[in-house]
Amino acid sequence: RSRVWRVNISTEDMRPSTFCLLFLLAFTLWHHSVDAHQGHDHHHEHDDHDHDHDFEPEPEDEYDHQQEEPLEEEEPPQKRPPVKYNAPELAGDFVLIETFDDTWSSRWMPSKNSKYTGKWEVKEGDEPVGIPGDKGLTVGNAAKHHGIAAPFTKILDNTGKDLVVQYEVRLQNLLDCGGAYMKLLTASNEKVEDFHDKTPYTIMFGPDKCGVTNKVHFIFRHKNPKTGVVEEKHLKNPPSIKSDKLSHLYTLVVKKDNSFEIFIDQDSVRKGSLLKDFDPPVNPPETIDDPTDHKPDDWVDEKEIRDVDATKPDDWDEDAPREIEDADAEKPEDWLDDEPEYVSDPDAKMPEDWDEEEDGSWEAPKIANPKCEAASGCGEWKRPTIRNPKYKGKWSAPMIPNPAYKGEWKPKQIPNPDYFNDPHPANFAPMDSVAFELWTMNDGIAFDNILIGHDAKAAQKFAKETWKVKKAAQDSVEKAKEGKSKKTVEDHRKADEKLQLENARTLQEKAVAYGKIAQRYVKQNPVLVIGTSFAGIIVLVILTFLRSPAKPPKSKESSSRAKRTAAARADESAEEPESEPEETAAGTGAAEGEDKAQDTAVPDDSVPDNDNQLTTDGDTEGEGQKGGQVPEGARKRRGKNRKDTLA
Repeated sequence: RSRVWRVNISTEDMRPSTFCLLFLLAFTLWHHSVDAHQGHDHHHEHDDHDHDHDFEPEPEDEYDHQQEEPLEEEEPPQKRPPVKYNAPELAGDFVLIETFDDTWSSRWMPSKNSKYTGKWEVKEGDEPVGIPGDKGLTVGNAAKHHGIAAPFTKILDNTGKDLVVQYEVRLQNLLDCGGAYMKLLTASNEKVEDFHDKTPYTIMFGPDKCGVTNKVHFIFRHKNPKTGVVEEKHLKNPPSIKSDKLSHLYTLVVKKDNSFEIFIDQDSVRKGSLLKDFDPPVNPPETIDDPTDHKPDDWVDEKEIRDVDATKPDDWDEDAPREIEDADAEKPEDWLDDEPEYVSDPDAKMPEDWDEEEDGSWEAPKIANPKCEAASGCGEWKRPTIRNPKYKGKWSAPMIPNPAYKGEWKPKQIPNPDYFNDPHPANFAPMDSVAFELWTMNDGIAFDNILIGHDAKAAQKFAKETWKVKKAAQDSVEKAKEGKSKKTVEDHRKADEKLQLENARTLQEKAVAYGKIAQRYVKQNPVLVIGTSFAGIIVLVILTFLRSPAKPPKSKESSSRAKRTAAARADESAEEPESEPEETAAGTGAAEGEDKAQDTAVPDDSVPDNDNQLTTDGDTEGEGQKGGQVPEGARKRRGKNRKDTLA
């Protein structure tokens, strides 16, 4: 269905810009034809492997691009048979290793508190699952409170040790408003199934998002050793959460030197110190304001005062208005003085239920006067107002430095009676269980591979064998989906371009269609187009130099011949008329006849050129020449040239 236009263009007459444009256009059309051929082959191959779907093409006149069906229909996902997953074994100092195998219900207890009505499930996640058979603890309901907890294998005492908290979170339905954090509950005699939102915890860690809140919590509770008051310490500037539908790994490492570091997907996103990066700080200030100290009555803390010696200037007019009428303003010529700004609506009608005895006399509502819209204005014209240049307002004395100023008063400092110095806040209060106590507007939040203990290297190794494998598989599936989606879009584009070319009837329509294809190709492949254009310019330069005619060198013979010809012409122009011999008409005719005979016998290209071959030393015609014997035809033509000169 394609057509080929052949254009004969000489590269010598072609400008570089024209050559580049034609070269680029030819490359684009070739590439498009290759793409169309590959797409055609692809569809044939698809038809060979899928004989259950036979599509009859619709007539071109009934083609509707807005209702175009996908070129490839996605097959419905097939239900995969269940697979038993065995988590890798982990050796290390941990109080909890949870992979949610078939025995999970013997460890995890939903809260019996009536507040928590949300259901929990342990199941395989949505596609892409990453690792077949791998299950996770999943939030079963949206817009409900969920509570569940599991005890540690032993009391977690972090004194003099590093702490590692690591777990996977997958927001399968995203997270509009809710939490996905965990709490490490403070050791107590309370049963895990009795925990609630007021149950004391030692550490809270994990993602939380609602409205403007988007952060990974790290909160720890610290007890004042003097007052016994437990206070929450919140991390300043916490990192943001991962908000997609894939599995992400959240890791908290607190070292015994009071430093901490938060990792998301094994990338460090926040680190600092327990003593410096939390609000309120762990240790209170050493001194505080004396609550019994009061500012003296004679204390002057005003830096500036009014100048009592200043007087109002004589030309200061406090009564001058802020604005005055513009004296230079003139009323527009089309101003309608007799027309009101608003008139009664002529289309308005009195309502049928209007009772003039009870409601009074009915009046039509007012509308803007249509005559005023076409003019500068209506009604009484008034000058516009402008700012009064003489306006100064109410006069007041200027401010001057206060000679009695003593500075800003502050109460004196006294030792803080509640001061203490805890140099090791990393020695958290003992913990005995982990809990998820959540409220969320999204279900499908899944937790997996929970590690709590003291071995950071073992946790990293475990993540490499679990989360990293899962995430790589999920990313591979997502990339494949993205590539398939892009391919579908590309197939639609090619089909659309093909249809436009087929529907183009005139040369102009075809040029527009090919122009759009070239424009799209340039946007998608700028580097290739620039490289192709550059190559075309190089080819043009090479062709230009190769086809440039070289000037042949002048030989000695041609140079001497040119000199003799010039001398002969000079002699002919200098000859007098009397020196020319008279010729009879008969002689002339005979000579002309002989000339014709010579011309007939000798081809044109064999006759020497008159100007280049004739040489003379001034002798009369018929005598021998110094430069050689002159042919008879050439001698006759020289005589004719002389007659023309005399005439």
